[in-house]
This record gives sequence, C-alpha cells and structure tokens, in this order.
Amino acid sequence: MEKPNANETTEVTTPVTPKKDFSVKVSDIKTNFFDPVVWEQMKGMAETFKSSGAFPPDDNAAKILVKLQAGREMGMTPVESIKSFYFVKGTINIFGSAAQRRLREHGWR
Repeated sequence: MEKPNANETTEVTTPVTPKKDFSVKVSDIKTNFFDPVVWEQMKGMAETFKSSGAFPPDDNAAKILVKLQAGREMGMTPVESIKSFYFVKGTINIFGSAAQRRLREHGWR
C-alpha cells in the first residue's frame, strides 16, 4: 500500500443541494408595469397593427410595441398610445393632447 505524499491533499466533494428552489417562471412575474400575458397580447397587436398598413411605414412592430407599453404605463388605450408617441434618435416622446391630458391629470391647469 502506498503512503500518501505529505504535500498532496485529498479533496472530498459532497454534492450541495439547494434548500429551496428560487426559480420563477416568466409567466408568474407580474408587476405594476409588466405583465407577461399582456405583453404577449401587445406583441400580437403590434404585429397586426404593422401589417394593417394603417400606421406610418417607419413604425415597425418593435416601435409599436414600445408605444403600446408606454401608453399602458400612462393609462392610455392602445390606439391612443400609438398616436401619442413618436421617436427622435431612439428616444420616445409624447405629444399633442396626450401631453396636455397628463399635465391636467397631475394638477396643471
């Protein structure tokens, strides 16, 4: 029988099992601003709106989706949100009566 070298170390590994599973399904995530079910619905609406040809040709489905989400966060209907936002150099902006309405809602007269 060989004697272990004094400079060698023997490593003993024991499997570590987590005490609790902290993983969460994406479909279970729901916050005040993000609901995965609504997100999927808005993606479908964005595709439909884009394919309808009723909106500007430079509005792709992703831009329409961003407008829908921004409008949802501000309490707008889908069509109102698409009509109330525009992009300048990658930044979304609100304009027109939607901006005035938001100001009135927050106390400005």
